[in-house]
Amino acid sequence: MRKITFSRRLLVALAVLPVILIAFMTTANDAQASRKHKKGGVVYQGPRHGKVVRHLPPGHRPAWVGKKKYFYHGGAFYKRGPHGYVVVRPPRGAVVVSLPMGYRHWVVGGVSYYHWGNVYYRRVPAGYQVIEPPVQAPPAYMGGERVWVNIPVLNVRSGPGVDHPVVRQVNQGDELFVQDEIPGWLYVQLPDGRFGWVMTEYTTAQLVRAGG
Repeated sequence: MRKITFSRRLLVALAVLPVILIAFMTTANDAQASRKHKKGGVVYQGPRHGKVVRHLPPGHRPAWVGKKKYFYHGGAFYKRGPHGYVVVRPPRGAVVVSLPMGYRHWVVGGVSYYHWGNVYYRRVPAGYQVIEPPVQAPPAYMGGERVWVNIPVLNVRSGPGVDHPVVRQVNQGDELFVQDEIPGWLYVQLPDGRFGWVMTEYTTAQLVRAGG
């Protein structure tokens, strides 16, 4: 009986092993495909282009380009296909209500541009419209700098401006890793690994300890 039971377990293990290997390889490929080249301190971490999903993520919004309907969520665009929804490259002219956390904003010749995940946007009455890359790209920023909070409690916002909602708070002495920068604001990685925007004036590049 023990030999039969062991043989059955061995057969089950051998049958399950290929499934586990396939799932692992698929996950690894998706993770590798999701990583995009870093430009201007913002990295696209969404699903790879061409990936098919059966259901759209919660909170998605429609995005129209003429009569063509797309769906948008977290920087990724989807289009309905025969077997679900296909992740597509951002279609020029598509308008989204809001941009993901971590976008950059700069002004060229009095015109505001927005940049996130290697995609460029322009502000329009209905939101943000996907556009061709402008002639002058945003200034590059080399991350890696560390700063520390220099006030008792500092608000972390979803975007670079006081009109953006507060997503969390950090405390005096907390260490932040700078990912990007625009005048007056830093896009940082927080102690818990998440990201957000803080005002530059409430941080310092040198940690000052009480009584030190």
